[in-house]
Formats: sequence, structure tokens, C-alpha cells
Amino acid sequence: MKKNEQQQTDIARLTGEVTLLQARLDALPADKSAKLLNTQIESRNTEMATLESEVDGLLEDFENYKNQYRAYVRNKASGTQIEKLITVDGKTYHGVEIRKVTAVGIEVRHRDGHKRIAFEELPAEMQEHYQFDKDQKNAELLREAKIRRKHHQAVVVANEAAEENTEEQRAKNEELAKQRRVEEIAQKQVRLQGIGQEIRQLESDISSAESAASSARAAGRMHLNKAGSLRGALNSKRAEHTRLSAEISRLRS
Repeated sequence: MKKNEQQQTDIARLTGEVTLLQARLDALPADKSAKLLNTQIESRNTEMATLESEVDGLLEDFENYKNQYRAYVRNKASGTQIEKLITVDGKTYHGVEIRKVTAVGIEVRHRDGHKRIAFEELPAEMQEHYQFDKDQKNAELLREAKIRRKHHQAVVVANEAAEENTEEQRAKNEELAKQRRVEEIAQKQVRLQGIGQEIRQLESDISSAESAASSARAAGRMHLNKAGSLRGALNSKRAEHTRLSAEISRLRS
């Protein structure tokens, strides 16, 4: 940067000359001498503008060089082992391995876990070595905050969508369960009707069996009375009828 320092010196010199020439110009009447001084002032201003442009270019080149060097030393840091790292506030980390160096600080793995240590917490020599720049850190923190906000918004949207899907699925499940209950009730009602018919038939058969037995006894004939076995079947059907009626009531509730 010696060239830059020389140019800064030249700019200061030219600024002084312009000021002096302007003072001399203000003291002269409007004649050829004044025109000559104007020409000299314009020449100095042009020279000074050229130097300022060169200085800006050199500063830009130097900043690019610093960024390249910064990227180099930070990338090279990955895997660096540090037996003991003491931060400026006195915290001590043992068995440190640098995993990554960013604009914010160093990300390390140490004996007790993982940690991102901000540059401000690091010793001055480490800050210098890894070229800590506060403006770059602030820009990186702002970028990270935007990423977190974007991620949070995506999570909220995903959760809302999942909740909507859950509600929709719950409604579908309820509707499906309702349809199944309706179908089950209909099947049981059909069976109930069939049992009712079987009960009435059994009651009729019992009545016929008792009449036949009574007629046989009156005529003195031997006759096997089927009424007893029919009553057993009738009781079984009546129990099944009661059970099905209770199940239908439960499904309807």
C-alpha cells in the first residue's frame, strides 16, 4: 500500500495548491493572469481527480486481496486442533477442533460438545489471523436471520397444511365410520327381521305340536310331542333377537 500512501500525499499537496491558487485568483482582477490561474486550478483539479480514482481502484484491489486471503485462511482452518482455547471472558474449551470459520466466528467441536464461538470472544491474535470484519459479521447475521424467518414461515405453512390435512382426514374417517355403522345397522335389521319371522314360525310350530299332542292323547294314540325342543329353539331365537336389538340401539346412539 506504499503507492496508495504516496498518492494520498500527492492529493493533499494538490489540494493545498488549489487552495493557494484560488486565493490568488480571488485577489486578482479579471484579466489574463486570472485566466492563467484558472487554467492552473483546472489542471490541478484534473490531476487530483485522477489520483483519487487511482486511490479508489487501489483500495478496491486491496479489499479484494483481503477477501481472498480471508477466504484462504478460513478454509484452511478446518480440522485445526487446539489443545486448550481460552476466550476473552475466561471460558476454557479443551480438545478443540475447528470445523468451520465464518464471518460470525468459529464453529468447533470440543471435549464437551459443539459450539459456535463469536469472533469477539476469541483472542485478538485469532481475530487478526482469521481477518474478523464487523461489517461482514453483521451482514452474515442478517442473512442468517432472513433464512431463519423463511424457514419459520415454511414450517408454519407446512404445519397449517398438515393440520388441514388432518382435519380433512378426520372428517373422512368419521364419514367412513358413519357409513359403516349405517351398513352394519342395515345388516343387523335384516337379520332381526329374519329372526322375527323364525320366532313367529316357531311359535306357530309349537302351537301345532301341542294341538297334535292333545289330539293324540284324546284318541289314545302314542305321539312324540315336539313342543319341548321347539321351545328351546324359540328361547334361543328370542335371546338373539334381544341381543341384536341392543346392538342396533348402541350403533344408533
